[in-house]
Amino acid sequence: MYPILFKIGPFALHTFSVLHGLAFVAGAWWAYREAKRLGIDPQRILDLSVLIFVWSLVGARIFSILFDGSLQWYLQHPFDVFAVWKGGLTFYGGFLFSIPAGIWYLKKYKLDFWLTADMIAPGLALGGAIGRLGCFASGDSFGKPTTLPGR
Repeated sequence: MYPILFKIGPFALHTFSVLHGLAFVAGAWWAYREAKRLGIDPQRILDLSVLIFVWSLVGARIFSILFDGSLQWYLQHPFDVFAVWKGGLTFYGGFLFSIPAGIWYLKKYKLDFWLTADMIAPGLALGGAIGRLGCFASGDSFGKPTTLPGR
């Protein structure tokens, strides 16, 4: 595990943040490239990517606060809700919030749901894989200790 890439004074650049940012960029790049290949306006896909990013961040934070056992802390420290650089994000919250936002966008701009879903699915998988590396680097996704022989 390597949770901090580097630190300068009070500023620390976390591996988690870098890899999750890279995951988003890689997924958006994939979708953009596929949109161009399929003759879909790539700017629409970039706009969709930004919308999904914002709503996934909101959902990831809300679900973390509500379901990861930290609600009491945030009730006592309400401004820390906005301190996402301190951690406290969940994949499932981000995923669940981004779905209705994405569907709304597709309907608004009359983009084919299934074609767009097929186009962005590999980018989602790529981003998910890179993001999991960020979780592993931060030390929260390595599993439980074992008592099996061989250690």
